[in-house]
Amino acid sequence: MCFLNFHTHRLSFADETVVCSCQPAEFPLRLEAASAAGRISEGATFFSVGIHPWKAGEISPSDWEGLERALSHPAVVAVGEAGLDACCVVPLAVQQEVFYRQVILSEKMRKPLFLHCVRRVDDVLAVRRRTEARQPWIWHGFRGGPRQMEQLLKQDFYFSFGTRYRPESLKLCPADRMLLETDEAGCSVRSVYEAAAGLRGCSPGQLLHRMRENFHVLFSRCNTEDYQYKNAVTNG
Repeated sequence: MCFLNFHTHRLSFADETVVCSCQPAEFPLRLEAASAAGRISEGATFFSVGIHPWKAGEISPSDWEGLERALSHPAVVAVGEAGLDACCVVPLAVQQEVFYRQVILSEKMRKPLFLHCVRRVDDVLAVRRRTEARQPWIWHGFRGGPRQMEQLLKQDFYFSFGTRYRPESLKLCPADRMLLETDEAGCSVRSVYEAAAGLRGCSPGQLLHRMRENFHVLFSRCNTEDYQYKNAVTNG
């Protein structure tokens, strides 16, 4: 089986279709490497490109230009990771401006946004209200409890679970709002599927079928007519 990894900073694993997250300056080289390995033509590597809040104080006009160019590429299915982080040394006002601009790009390009949020839930929701965002937001590495998840579901969020999470949240998450990822962990996403399937009382294969459906719902709306995104939902 070819497992779907919705958020990783690695280009590939042998048995995975990945959404690789990178900064705008990194994207050209990563795209070149994935293309050379045949993973672009096979529809095995996709990208999300964005400015992480930790990098928000270092950006230049060329970073914004690079981000817009990247988002126009059909292999790029999402913006991000982008968001707000209370543990970051970058001033909140700077993070908010950078996050706001990326939300606007997400809406303009009609591509979902991978959210990085650390202790800034209210501020994140304020940006969503201010921008009247309609694109899906995917909370990557979600570690919140069921109550927080229930509140965010009302705001049309998706939840991507990695190697660390609250088991009760993963068990209660609606299947059509759930994704699985490895982020920066060195393991294969297969192990994440196996653990999640055990908690939810299903097989990894059944979970993978649901993840393929979620992938299609999230990303088939992107500007990917000339790209092999369908491979990700048909590879078995």
